[in-house]
Amino acid sequence: MRKLNYLQLAYITGSALGVPGMIIGGVLAKELGTGIALSSIFIGNLLLWLIGLAIIFMSDFKNHALENVQGYLGKPAALLASIILGIAFLVWYAIQIQEVTSAIHFAIHTQADWAIGVGLGLLITCVSLGGIRSLNAICRISLPLLLAISVYVIFTSKQGILLPTHWGISLIGIVSVIFTWLPYTINLPTFFCHAKTRSDTVLGLSVMSCLHMFFQSSLVFADVYEFKMLFLNYSGSNNLINNSVVLMFFFMSFFCVNLINIYFASACWATLFPKCRPVTGYLLTGFFGTCIYLVQQGFTVLETVSFPAEWWTSILATPIAILGIVLLVDFLIRRIAKHRPRPWGRFWSSFSWFAGSVVATAMQLFVTSSSNVPLISGLCTSLFIFLVVIFVEETIWSVKTLN
Repeated sequence: MRKLNYLQLAYITGSALGVPGMIIGGVLAKELGTGIALSSIFIGNLLLWLIGLAIIFMSDFKNHALENVQGYLGKPAALLASIILGIAFLVWYAIQIQEVTSAIHFAIHTQADWAIGVGLGLLITCVSLGGIRSLNAICRISLPLLLAISVYVIFTSKQGILLPTHWGISLIGIVSVIFTWLPYTINLPTFFCHAKTRSDTVLGLSVMSCLHMFFQSSLVFADVYEFKMLFLNYSGSNNLINNSVVLMFFFMSFFCVNLINIYFASACWATLFPKCRPVTGYLLTGFFGTCIYLVQQGFTVLETVSFPAEWWTSILATPIAILGIVLLVDFLIRRIAKHRPRPWGRFWSSFSWFAGSVVATAMQLFVTSSSNVPLISGLCTSLFIFLVVIFVEETIWSVKTLN
């Protein structure tokens, strides 16, 4: 049902960035400098806006993300993408629970983190049963609070407002910002298909990008590059007020991002099991996501298996990011190659995505731990295959036409 205006679209997607997505600004400021971090945030989010706009237009404003994948890459690729995305959303759901329980433990030194985490995971699952109405209501309340607390964090920082001393452009910084939200950008059609009009879609996407820029920049100005600093980075002496404000920030962010994780995952369940109702998908995502959190907590307590959230996020997000670029290139090729049929178009698009994903994953597992190098290598592999295929197809077509 098309019922959401641009403001509703913006405050749902704008408030669902998550604390890890916001802290990337502070991390870049620490590593590259304030000015370069701010320019990376600005350019990266503009490119994400462009990618998001293209992907939403590809879906013709009526298909969810995986229907979009099926239309361009075929059903086998859509099923594989459903599995990868489904696992990714479950892991991201567990990671968000881990983030908020770590914040609670740091602030009030609780001993039953796992019980709090399980309770929060099941609570989000229950709230999600209201579907997009629940998502709309929670984010409408959360966004003003998140904005206000971000301003509070900036102006109460011990270091004062951290201003840029020099400017520049960093490819690594831009790629890091893009990589933070790109997997969600691929899934925007699942949500933006509810927009009232195309104008609402474009304006909602623009406001969302501005909100993301603000949240990421706020932690640059506050000089915050890890979540613990949100509790320690205050000039005042009233720790109770500061901790309460920051915990509210974590809670609001956690609710928004995990509700949208559940909602996006529902498209995966619908693709894998066409008779699966949306409510069933919400329940399955929340339940299994909470189970993953509980399992990793058990491994952590036993000290047998570590659960490196950053590594898991990178492993799962890389093929999703490559999928997004493949979709964009396929969209462009379809606009250029209108003069001839492409009966093998879906096959080659699927093959280029698969090859790029294999290269990127292999590099992550066996060559380097950096999230940017494998991603760039995978993208180059996919683009090279596209280039070779288009060269051969166009050459063969021209020879046949001349003959």
